[in-house]
Amino acid sequence: MRRVLSARALVAALVVLAAAVPTAVAAFVASTSNSGNSFQAASIFPGAIKMATGTFTGDGTDNRAITVGFQPDFVMVKDEGNREAVARSSSMSGDVSKPMGTLTALQADVIQSFTANGFTLGTNNRVNQSTRIYHWVAFKANSQAMHVGTYTGNGTGQSISGLGFSPELVILMGNNAQRTVLHFAGGRTYRFDTGTSIASGVSSMDADGFTVGTALETNAAATAYHYVAFNDVANSIDVSSYAGDGTDNRNVTTPGFTTPCCSPARRWSRTASRRSRPTASRSAARATSTPAA
Repeated sequence: MRRVLSARALVAALVVLAAAVPTAVAAFVASTSNSGNSFQAASIFPGAIKMATGTFTGDGTDNRAITVGFQPDFVMVKDEGNREAVARSSSMSGDVSKPMGTLTALQADVIQSFTANGFTLGTNNRVNQSTRIYHWVAFKANSQAMHVGTYTGNGTGQSISGLGFSPELVILMGNNAQRTVLHFAGGRTYRFDTGTSIASGVSSMDADGFTVGTALETNAAATAYHYVAFNDVANSIDVSSYAGDGTDNRNVTTPGFTTPCCSPARRWSRTASRRSRPTASRSAARATSTPAA
């Protein structure tokens, strides 16, 4: 999900904190490990979401269980090679999940289901090829910080409400042969690829949700869409932006916390002349986990 940035490009980014020690807002009360997949996760997160990350080695077996420490609402799995990531949300029913980078509808035998303590995998090479190394991130929704839902496209534009907050970031996954897209507050709608933004994707972030236009990635008629929306809760998830300068090993200090465990970044524009958008609002939710070694 990380993009290589050109000089002077403006980048919007979601950064999630990994707290490796107990804090005032979350106590570490659960720990577990799978083969090659060790982590800790908190069970109490006042005003914030629950999150864990981990790593495993594929073995090609069907119905493979990955332990998270809670029942997730959103999971992404990505191998260390050049394959696309795959995502599943709790609004998806049955054995389906969404390949994020290609023109593919929901697929079976990938992330098959969520369980009370994690998720299960099929035999698809995107998530479970023998000897391949995979990384995952799992989120548990919270009414103040993260919302998962679904809607049916109408092809003409519609508002999606009932989130309980104005989102800073929305990820949309359609059950059609289109790529997954994301939209940062104040920004454009982008596919999970290296292309430019799309027109008529997410047209606005609203007080209680968001509005979609007519793009096939967000609102094709009679198509089911699944979304994950993140809100602003301080000191844990940060959505912001920075101007690229082309230097190597550059430190981005905007988040205001250390040891982020998940930081997707997306180039906002190709040239400096297009950098005049409002700075994206910060979005935060306490994520307490230690990534696998």
